[in-house]
Amino acid sequence: MNTLLEKLNSVCELLSPDKSFTLKESYIDCSTDLLSIHKHDISSESTSSHNYPSELEELIRERQDGWVLDCGSGSRERKFKNVINFEIHPYPGVDVVGIAEELPFKNQSFELVISLAVLEHVKNPEKAAREMQRVLKPGGLIWIDVAFMQPYHGYPAHFYNMTQQGLEQLLTKEMKIIRDEVPRYGTPIWSLSWIVSKYANCLPPSTRETFLSLPISELLKSPEVLCEESFATDLDEVSRKEMAATVSILARKEHN
Repeated sequence: MNTLLEKLNSVCELLSPDKSFTLKESYIDCSTDLLSIHKHDISSESTSSHNYPSELEELIRERQDGWVLDCGSGSRERKFKNVINFEIHPYPGVDVVGIAEELPFKNQSFELVISLAVLEHVKNPEKAAREMQRVLKPGGLIWIDVAFMQPYHGYPAHFYNMTQQGLEQLLTKEMKIIRDEVPRYGTPIWSLSWIVSKYANCLPPSTRETFLSLPISELLKSPEVLCEESFATDLDEVSRKEMAATVSILARKEHN
């Protein structure tokens, strides 16, 4: 029998009996009516496919006799037989399609739940986090990485960034934090490198050259002064929003 089909048949046993699903050739479709709300978010063909940190791979191997949920796996390779790749769209390597805010799995199904750079892309991250904790077994672990000081990166959309305190607020009272730190791949130098390189690449060529030739000390001048320089005024509106220090909305309530 096809190994993938065997896996998918086993995964079906983890699905809640009140959830409808369709077994496709390479994945299980648990799309609901709510998924249609997110359709416009899936327009981009770009989606993440980052490798797991070595520490996380070790946690997965330690739980090879139990199930692991990768909630928001992107187009990740099916490297581990016990990892279920869950996504909003059937990207390559995805095992189950649905939405994080309404996971189709039974309570207490997983030994480990993973969410890497996902919650900033979810419309209701608090609800998604509750769902991930609902399907976690007692004694199980949840590993969440989320964006903080990062530019807009809409794969498939980007709604929220979080502080460490904001991330902790997503945990229910049953959860006990055993590690609270910035990982190596999330240290401030990554933010600096990402923002500066993105900023430079969004400038017209001539202005970019001027910007990149500036000593760092020049960028420590008052933003009130710097915002009048060409390397500030030459940014288009899309680029401004992608790296803005503050975003703003003015809205009118329409008459019924």
